[in-house]
Amino acid sequence: MAVNSMGSSLNVDSIVTSLMKPYQAKVSAVNKEISTVQSTISNLGKLKSGLSELKDSLQKVENNQTTPLSVDDLKSALKGFVKEYNESKALTKDSNDMNLKRFTEKLRREIDPTVAANIGLSFDKVGLAQFDENKFNTANTTDSVALTNAVNSVFDTALGNGSAINSTIRNGGSLDYSKDLLSNKVNSLTKKKEGLESKMSFYEDNYRKQFTTLQNMLNQLGANEGFITNFNQK
Repeated sequence: MAVNSMGSSLNVDSIVTSLMKPYQAKVSAVNKEISTVQSTISNLGKLKSGLSELKDSLQKVENNQTTPLSVDDLKSALKGFVKEYNESKALTKDSNDMNLKRFTEKLRREIDPTVAANIGLSFDKVGLAQFDENKFNTANTTDSVALTNAVNSVFDTALGNGSAINSTIRNGGSLDYSKDLLSNKVNSLTKKKEGLESKMSFYEDNYRKQFTTLQNMLNQLGANEGFITNFNQK
């Protein structure tokens, strides 16, 4: 029996897999971009929650105007502001949105540094908030009325309607706007991915049909060659 030299076997699956790699790479790239944008959206949600807590800390101090707090509660509220402010600064410092990146800087400018200093509140060289409890205690001992007036006014501007924090976290504010833009980008990328996957499926089916047809042709040629060889040997 003659060797079937032309009837060699093609590894159709391997060939098709190799041909599809460039298309799969494009889909993977889009998936990676979608994942990055979704992660940013998730971080915006965390940021909004963090900034809401920051606003609550401002409001606790501001509430002293209508419901006077004890000295200990006031100190606790100011410490709470320092904590939330510094955490918000950490959350926004790496943002690609310049408005968010500069959020704490804008908020800091809305706080009168002189008034803040009178209650032991200040900002260091890198913009982190800090509270000097000893200075607060001294101010309370020296002139408690002046201290109360300073506490009552220190965050007035920061809590105003057009303030940095209110324009950022309100419904339809800059955070929501950024989130909407990113959500639209995810939708666009998802459609792009679906288009690529549709093309990939089409090309994969075509390649598979073409190479399967080629394999059948090679098989037939091999069979014909074997027949001719056997016929000639008779």
